[in-house]
Amino acid sequence: MAGDHPEDTTTATDQPRICTSCGAGIDTTEWYPVVADPEEGYRIYAFCDETCRERWRQETGE
Repeated sequence: MAGDHPEDTTTATDQPRICTSCGAGIDTTEWYPVVADPEEGYRIYAFCDETCRERWRQETGE
């Protein structure tokens, strides 16, 4: 649900640094899954892997 995740998961250079779902660190030199939420001004939610992205989608209804 939009707006239910106020935590900032990006660095000062707008690169995601932690998984939105589990809090694990994300290696930004490798591909990682994201979800863009247009209702949040296209806020990017980053995930350490597909499993965390799917878990987050199920929990939030995104």
